[in-house]
Amino acid sequence: MSSRTSRTILTVAASAALLLTAPGLVGTAVAHNGNGHGGTNGQGGTTSQSSGSNEMQGQGADFSLQNVGTPELQTAIKNAREAYKAAVRTAKDDFRTAVSGIRTSIETETAAQLTEVQAKKKALSDALAANADQATIDPLRAAFKTSLDAYRTAWLAAKAKHQAEVDAAMAKAKAAIDLAAKTYSQSVTDAFAKYAPGTTVPPGLLNPPGHAFGLGRGEVDWNRSKLRTHLRHA
Repeated sequence: MSSRTSRTILTVAASAALLLTAPGLVGTAVAHNGNGHGGTNGQGGTTSQSSGSNEMQGQGADFSLQNVGTPELQTAIKNAREAYKAAVRTAKDDFRTAVSGIRTSIETETAAQLTEVQAKKKALSDALAANADQATIDPLRAAFKTSLDAYRTAWLAAKAKHQAEVDAAMAKAKAAIDLAAKTYSQSVTDAFAKYAPGTTVPPGLLNPPGHAFGLGRGEVDWNRSKLRTHLRHA
C-alpha cells in the first residue's frame, strides 16, 4: 500500500470519527432515585440494565424474615416483595419498549442520509482500491466527509425532535417505580397490622427490595457499532 493511500485511509477514518462522537439522546446515566424507597443512584458512568435478582440488593431484600412474626406475616411480606419486583420490571420493560420505538423513528428519519454516506464511502473505497490519482481521490474524500457531516446533523435534529418523548417515557417509568415503592411499604405496614398488631415494623423492612433501579443509559444513543457496520459493509 502506498504512503498516499495510507494517508488517505487515515484521513477518512478521522472524518468518520467526527460522526462517531455524536452525543446520545439520553446523555447521562439515569437511575431511579427512590427518595428513601430503595436508595439513590451514583452520578455519571453507565447504569446497569440487568433485571431480576441482580437489581434487588436494597435493605428490603437483605432483611431476613426468619425472625419476623408468624409464617402468615412472612408470606405476606414475601408477596409484597414479589409484587414490587414485578411492577419495577414492567415499568422498565415499558420504558425500553417506548424508547426502542423512538430509536426506530430516528433511524427511519435519517435513512436517506445514511444511504448517502454509504454511497460516498463506496465511491472512495473503489477509487482507493483502483489506485486512482490524487486529483480523483481528494474530491471523493471531501464528498464522503460532507455526507458524514450531513448525516450527523440530521441525526442530531431527529434526536432533538424526539427528546420530549424520551423524557415522558422516563417520567412515566419513574412514577411507576415510585408508586410500586409506596405500595410495597403500605403492604408491609398492613401485613403487620393484620398478623402482628401492636408490633413496630422494622425500618429496614419498609425499604422495597431494590436499589438504584437503572432505566438505562443511551437507550436511544448514537449507535456507534451499528454505524461502523454500515460503513464497513457499504
